[in-house]
Amino acid sequence: MKRIAFGEEIRQDPFLGGRTIKLRGYKDYYRIRVGDYRIGLRLDFDRRLIEFRRVLHRNQIYRRFP
Repeated sequence: MKRIAFGEEIRQDPFLGGRTIKLRGYKDYYRIRVGDYRIGLRLDFDRRLIEFRRVLHRNQIYRRFP
């Protein structure tokens, strides 16, 4: 997860080649699946900002994010 969150790959392509999925019902919130865990993030295209919000097990992420 450190490689995804702090690596050069996400700076070049925040959608990681299609692995970043938009959450339904929310304008700027997305998730990335990494095994049994999900990384919740917010993408602000106007400010070119990637904001990492949560890393939780898949059973818990949708209760606590966004």
